[in-house]
Amino acid sequence: MQSVNWKSTIELIGIGAIIASLVFVGLQIRQEQEIAIVDTYGAVTETEINLSILVSQDMASWQKGLEGEEQTADEQAIFIGLLAAVASHYQRIFIRWIRLGPGNPDNVASEFAYALYIFPGMRRAYDANRAFEQSRDKARGFGNSMAPWNTAVLHFLAKYDEEMPPIPATKAYIFWAF
Repeated sequence: MQSVNWKSTIELIGIGAIIASLVFVGLQIRQEQEIAIVDTYGAVTETEINLSILVSQDMASWQKGLEGEEQTADEQAIFIGLLAAVASHYQRIFIRWIRLGPGNPDNVASEFAYALYIFPGMRRAYDANRAFEQSRDKARGFGNSMAPWNTAVLHFLAKYDEEMPPIPATKAYIFWAF
């Protein structure tokens, strides 16, 4: 009879150890996720600083491009390069927030769509790039890996087009610091 009690006691201790180890693993995973989130914010801030520095090196090309003003070939190349970097920044945040949290990826897509809404040159460049990507992907037989991003951006852009919120008289040309 006493051996049965020892056996039950040892089984209970084993079960307790398994539960304790699972709790420990859960806490460790949670801590690693929090570290990844903090690292994400650090990377976002660093990218935003670098984008601001890049734009400040040729602010005239950036502003003309955003507003859709006539540009030289050099100015247009600079603008398209800067815009690609800014769009990539938004896309990376969108993907990170889908996978890691804690932010809402729709906020990122909405912010980018609003910039497209208020800057006609940016919108034309975005539309041209999307058309190019669609043609390229069709020719290569690949799907577009950024489809969720484009779907979200186009959803919010359609919403802005429908609601027609007023465009501010003074626009922030550095609009990605959120």
